[in-house]
Amino acid sequence: MGNSLEEWITGGIKVKKNCMTQEDRAKKFSHDLRVAEEMLNTTIINLERCQAENQMLNMVIINMEDSYQIHQCEIEAELEVTKARNKKLIKFVDLVQELIDHKSSLTRENEQYCLQIQELTCKIKEKDNVIKEVAAHTSNVAHKLIDLAGFT
Repeated sequence: MGNSLEEWITGGIKVKKNCMTQEDRAKKFSHDLRVAEEMLNTTIINLERCQAENQMLNMVIINMEDSYQIHQCEIEAELEVTKARNKKLIKFVDLVQELIDHKSSLTRENEQYCLQIQELTCKIKEKDNVIKEVAAHTSNVAHKLIDLAGFT
């Protein structure tokens, strides 16, 4: 500040303006500080909510992992039962295949026996015809012998 009244007044006005500017800055800073505190409080509340939600999600994950382990054990047990059943079914299928093969073999044998029976039946019929012819000839010979005996 200067020595004259005008300089003092001008200096006072400048100081007053400077004070008002500083007050405005302080008010703005105070307002910004309140806004920042509100944001901080909101962020803290959101953080606490997120932490609580995170804990709940962790519990859900633990429960899901436990459930998964239980289901995995059940599936493995069921798989073992299914494997055992499959082994039995495979043995059964093998047995059925053996029976089918045996049936086919018996069917072929039966067909062979039928053919043999047909052949034997034909031979028996032929022999029956031969026997009938022999019987007829024997009867004729016997009649002729009787006739000859009567002549003699």
